Amino acid sequence: MPRKPIEPGRWGQIRRREISPGVWRAQALYRDFAGVLHKYEARGPSGAAAQRRLEDKLHRSSTDGTTSGGAAITPESRMTVVFDQWVSEKRVEGQITPQSLATYLGVLERDLRPTFGALRVREVTPVAVNRVLMALSAARKFDTARQARNVLSQVMMVCVRYGAAPFNPVRDAVTVRKPRRDEVRALGLEDIVLRRKAVREWEDRPAPPPRSAEHHAAAADRGHDARHRAADR
Repeated sequence: MPRKPIEPGRWGQIRRREISPGVWRAQALYRDFAGVLHKYEARGPSGAAAQRRLEDKLHRSSTDGTTSGGAAITPESRMTVVFDQWVSEKRVEGQITPQSLATYLGVLERDLRPTFGALRVREVTPVAVNRVLMALSAARKFDTARQARNVLSQVMMVCVRYGAAPFNPVRDAVTVRKPRRDEVRALGLEDIVLRRKAVREWEDRPAPPPRSAEHHAAAADRGHDARHRAADR
């Protein structure tokens, strides 16, 4: 069975050997982000000391590769590292406006990094994503929930691209939608006809009969008597 190749940014088995009394050497092959193999070694007064020094060298090489454009992302990487990598890639791509990037960064720092930053890539599951999105929806932050889902989906695609995640867990998470407003019912043709008919009937109703002269005279007398009673007081 062929040996599995070393992944870019990683190293193979560390071998230790005492090359002289009190002097140990540790060696390992390191594969850079261009796929080229390099032999690294370090020495120390013991095998453990030599290995620690070698591991320090290997970690520095991996970090240097990341800051110069690579990405040492694995299933054990913390999400806060992935967030930083995603931001760096977005800045380099230059495919979105500064306003959109500012919106993305706001969602990232306010809603995603506090809730996912300490998790490892392998721990970001559809259930974990659902928990955050549902909490935002319960707070009626529907727009924020949609933006968070969008940003996190892009971040997790970085993990998929670098082989740190087998699939994008956001794809199977809940889709956030605003609740529908009460439906506004438009008047149908029959409703319009009935309402017009009711208006016409009201306008065509018979006028009330005119009041008689005796009625007006009696009303005038009542008003005259009322004024006199007020004056006598």
